[in-house]
Amino acid sequence: CDWSSDVCSSDLGLTLSPYMVYSLNEAWLLDASFGVGRSNLDSQVGSVTGSPSTDRFFSSVGLTHMRMFGKATLTGKASFNYFNDDIKAYQSSDLIVNDPLQTKLSQLKIGGQVSYDAKPFVPFFGVYQYFNNLNSSAPARSRSRAQRMFASSSNCALSSTIAVTDLPASAASISA
Repeated sequence: CDWSSDVCSSDLGLTLSPYMVYSLNEAWLLDASFGVGRSNLDSQVGSVTGSPSTDRFFSSVGLTHMRMFGKATLTGKASFNYFNDDIKAYQSSDLIVNDPLQTKLSQLKIGGQVSYDAKPFVPFFGVYQYFNNLNSSAPARSRSRAQRMFASSSNCALSSTIAVTDLPASAASISA
């Protein structure tokens, strides 16, 4: 809670999300995931409280190609992601009925990365292009700046990570 701005929210929910990977051959992988969930939200703005519930669904399917060159690996990946979040209508403590809100995001992600096995480290560098289509049932005036900005957008992301191998299971990777 951010008590300095008089705004507080919390939620309790559950999401189930199985993930599957199928090796088509030595170089190609197909992966898929889907999930469903539900949350009960509690929010407070000033003295007004509300408790909407939300249902969510998401799915993802991806195709990955890997090619090894000695200790270096070149990986290409394309994936399609779909997210749907529904907030049910609810009445807040000031007796205002809040309309339901549905937000949908369809996203295409294309890119790749190069990594090098320098045991015990595996640094890699990746570049991905994202194509987003965001739809919301909220009136335009009440949509967040981010929702308006990314309603239909394309952006690029760079990532770099050093993964640590040959260490105990409790070891983690370092991301930048």
